[in-house]
Amino acid sequence: MQSMNFDQRTQAVKEWMKAEILPRFNPPSNLNPSLILNDIVGSVNKHLPSKITTEEMPAILSHVQDKLIQIAPSRTLPPVRTFIEATRNIPQSHREEAQRGEVGSKVSTYLRLAVDRIRSLKPVSDHYITGAGRADLYEHGITDDHLAPYEEAIRRTQEEVYKGAEPMRRAEAPAEQGLAKHINRMPT
Repeated sequence: MQSMNFDQRTQAVKEWMKAEILPRFNPPSNLNPSLILNDIVGSVNKHLPSKITTEEMPAILSHVQDKLIQIAPSRTLPPVRTFIEATRNIPQSHREEAQRGEVGSKVSTYLRLAVDRIRSLKPVSDHYITGAGRADLYEHGITDDHLAPYEEAIRRTQEEVYKGAEPMRRAEAPAEQGLAKHINRMPT
């Protein structure tokens, strides 16, 4: 097992952000999202253990994700320092756990982790419950019975948030919302 180089680690962290973090958090307002994401990816990569293999990376990033979800104060993308805090002091047990995983498996590591997390009733990305990842789960022994608790949680959350009203879609939003209301008020 050879250690990943800087570029490989950066790519793995970017893929993790795209698959697991961005679906969970809303981007902060008034900030450039691409700059924030570059800062986060660079900081996470900098604070990862220096010798890490491709097989270890998913378990370590899963640990960072779990820690991040625990300490994030809201559904807005946490600041860089929160990602650094979640990345520091990754326990040796997570590295050992990664080494016991399936080496050379053709199954996506994120998919394998999602399957394991669903079987343990741990949180997973909505991508696997309501998105395109659901079909992949069926191929790995996950059934609708496994997904029922997640669907119920999503339904209850939507009821609480929207209180019976359907969420407004972007295409349906009135012209007076968002930037349009500010443009209409600008002096000519």
